[in-house]
Amino acid sequence: MPTRKRQGVLHILKARTRRVLCYAFPVLHVSHPEAWLRLLRSPAGLLLVIVFAVFDPLVTSYLFRRLKGVPVSRAGAMRLRVYASIIVLQWLYTVVVVAALYRFGLKLTDIGLQIGNAPASLLTTLGLLGLIVWQALPSRKKKKPLSKEELEKAVGGFMLLLPRTPRERGFYVVLGLTAGICEEFCYRGFLLSMFAGATASLAAGVLVSSIIFSLGHAYQGKRGMLSTGVVGLVFALMFVFTRSLIPGQVLHAAVDILNGLKIGAKLGPVEAG
Repeated sequence: MPTRKRQGVLHILKARTRRVLCYAFPVLHVSHPEAWLRLLRSPAGLLLVIVFAVFDPLVTSYLFRRLKGVPVSRAGAMRLRVYASIIVLQWLYTVVVVAALYRFGLKLTDIGLQIGNAPASLLTTLGLLGLIVWQALPSRKKKKPLSKEELEKAVGGFMLLLPRTPRERGFYVVLGLTAGICEEFCYRGFLLSMFAGATASLAAGVLVSSIIFSLGHAYQGKRGMLSTGVVGLVFALMFVFTRSLIPGQVLHAAVDILNGLKIGAKLGPVEAG
């Protein structure tokens, strides 16, 4: 085959391959970069960054210290107060973010509140959700129950936030749903899109939003922050490749609720208070 003809065939194959890959894995395209840059440079944008990077970590750490300091007999009541406080704060953050978006001419679809790439979103959600549910189901193999010390080593200080009673479990489900919806909206949708749009770099948006997300879990200690940062990075990449917040919101809520209820159910009556 002549060289020129071979080069032409290769060019066509590359172009078609690129189109197929772009259809199957169309990465997120952040629209309205000028609006995102104006928002980031504005007092509202800077204030929101401070809220997520500084204020929220301080508040959650304070609530965690309060819970840690109460006697066992009052731990249940304090846990419910912590749940309620976090739920209210998360929805308040979300409302403020929505107001800021519309103030700068941005819409909810601009931060991924849409179907996005439907095949990728559906396959990602169903596949990972099935894996999460399977992992959360009780094993048929008889295993020796974990001691309190072993549980604490496995989940760290987060064990204090896990529900023990039916009432706490009800509140915890609402907390898990709130975390799935609001945290994905604020960290992956808003912060990732704002930093990516303002810097014209998806990598910057993914990295900065994941770091701020890990700071929001400072109450879990260094180990918890590291694992949370990795989880945030995974959800950020999922958002980038599906172009939708919905898979992350569903999976985030499922992970929090199923794992929290499963581990919380293993805590004995002494820990229940």
